[in-house]
Amino acid sequence: MFRETLSNRMIFVGVILFTVVVGAQLYRWHVRREIAAASAQKAPAIQQLATKQHPPQEDSVSIGTDSTESNANALGN
Repeated sequence: MFRETLSNRMIFVGVILFTVVVGAQLYRWHVRREIAAASAQKAPAIQQLATKQHPPQEDSVSIGTDSTESNANALGN
């Protein structure tokens, strides 16, 4: 009788443990997929905001001039 009860409990515990492990893995997969989808949607909007806040600047370095002359021009002298 003890063996039957122990066997039934072990089977029950095994099924519960299997369900918890598989459920956790499915939930983890779901969360990662949702995060990836949300970040893929936000990426173009974030890129657009970044270019609005920091527009590309032109280089103020002139080719063929003396370095002291370009430094003076950069300082406004």
